[in-house]
Amino acid sequence: MNAASHADLCLWNAALVGQWRTLAHAFEAPGRPRFGLLVGPHLRHVLEHHEALLWPALPGLVRYDDRPRDAQVEREPALAVRRLARVEALLRQPHRLPSLDAALAVELRVGLQGERNASLASSFGRELAMVGSHAVHHLALVVEHCQTYAIPLPADAGRAPATVAHARAALQPVQET
Repeated sequence: MNAASHADLCLWNAALVGQWRTLAHAFEAPGRPRFGLLVGPHLRHVLEHHEALLWPALPGLVRYDDRPRDAQVEREPALAVRRLARVEALLRQPHRLPSLDAALAVELRVGLQGERNASLASSFGRELAMVGSHAVHHLALVVEHCQTYAIPLPADAGRAPATVAHARAALQPVQET
């Protein structure tokens, strides 16, 4: 991949994390539903996956399953905002991040009860694409809840980039040749 693709992937993730940060900030306003009711657990999950990739305990080894599962982040939107801002700031500086083809190992638990361990070869770019897609997926899970409580979200929040592009292309008038 070229340098523009590296920046694009980093900035896409920064924008997604920014959506989550804006959402958490909205829950700081009086009269909002409890943050930990639905949004907080999804936000924490997304945040900790990004943190596991960006700040692995061991260089070159990502262990998403060993994230801290910090329940305080689920309950305190201000704490979530601060941690998301840190992630977003780093993602907005692609030159400080590994190249997309930088090799990584990903260790995870497999089996229905997590009874086995697996180690997979991956790359920073592949994992950055995964945590971005993962962030979109989890945002999609909270959109309806946010709409119910009139919590503002961008129009395309929780929609995959390809879905947004397809919908926009369908709205374009057909050019006659």
